Amino acid sequence: MKKVRAILRRTKIFILLLSLLPLPLSSLDFLEWLKAQNPSSWEYEKITPFVYYKKIFVSEIPLSIHILKVNWNKKVIELELQKAENGIFGRKTLTEIIEDKIKKGEKVIAGINASFFEEDGKPVGLFVDEGIIYTLNNKRSSLIKTTKGKLMISKSKVEIYLKAGNQKEKIEELNRESSNFDKLTLFNWHYNKKIHIERGFAGILVKIGNKRFSPTEKVKGYVSEIIREGSILLRDGEVLIVAKESENILKNIKVNSPITFTIKNLYFNDDIDFAVTGAPQIVKRGLNFYKGINEGLTEKFYDTRHPRTGIGITKDGKKIFLIAVDGRQLGLSIGMTLKELAEFFIKLGCYNSLNLDGGGSTTMWVKGRVVNSPSDPTGERPISDAILIIEKGFPKEKIY
Repeated sequence: MKKVRAILRRTKIFILLLSLLPLPLSSLDFLEWLKAQNPSSWEYEKITPFVYYKKIFVSEIPLSIHILKVNWNKKVIELELQKAENGIFGRKTLTEIIEDKIKKGEKVIAGINASFFEEDGKPVGLFVDEGIIYTLNNKRSSLIKTTKGKLMISKSKVEIYLKAGNQKEKIEELNRESSNFDKLTLFNWHYNKKIHIERGFAGILVKIGNKRFSPTEKVKGYVSEIIREGSILLRDGEVLIVAKESENILKNIKVNSPITFTIKNLYFNDDIDFAVTGAPQIVKRGLNFYKGINEGLTEKFYDTRHPRTGIGITKDGKKIFLIAVDGRQLGLSIGMTLKELAEFFIKLGCYNSLNLDGGGSTTMWVKGRVVNSPSDPTGERPISDAILIIEKGFPKEKIY
């Protein structure tokens, strides 16, 4: 009986403490608050002449929002995608990713977490870095920077075909290991794990040298080895085709056979410098579009408040906004729904915006430190990759 009374007392105390916390506003109340705001009058902290930071704390909600505003001058500021490790797999915190970059002599001004990822760090959806394809697409939208420097938010469909002799086949999977390889699969040297080939399958090792394995390119190589059973770790300039022994394509392939890979970007002609998949596109042509395209997400994902990370671009492409919204922390910040995040980007003047990985992954780094409050109890969550703002040489003074 004493134990029951003690539990009841603790429960009452807990309820009393909760009652003292500010009640979260409804989505409608947040949007009413947003309507009253005038972002053009907001004062930002100047990080460089082209990059500005602002923190907004709305105590009555409560909500903590972190904004990076980038006046994109391509001669001075570069937007880069950075993987945690030198390969598809691996995870590090945003701080560790940036510290690695700084050690290489890069002047990193700021950064945010980027793609959704699997437990081993493999990005979900299309992922292209420095023109090299790491993973193929799914049905979700991506942030894409072309080699001409154009930044866009779009769906993108990349297809890969191989030609051996007179036979042409479509590659169904890229850098995805399977126990049965029921689809024609290709691995490139960014697959930084051993590939296991079981009995009944064959691995065709092709050397392509230092050629870019990137969209809109035709890559030629030759077969250096055919592996019937065993394991292999690919080296730079090597790709591996894995197929069932019964596949017709194997009848035309021998050691030293020439192989041609044709890589097609079906949505636009420009070559891709980088692409990172988010979900969903929440602003399209200046309108709230958070449920406008089916990107394989649940209603709960759209409508529940979570920590959020996102990126938005103005119509003229001259301003980029990177947002980190804290959440899951009573008294500090309850997070945003995707509708709210979309409306916030629209208020900032964005024409197109993309939701990136959020939750415990949401992290923003500015001036040498993490400025937001990651929601995981352990602090920064190790992530797959990050979008970084890099200074290309101006101004010369130390920025942090």
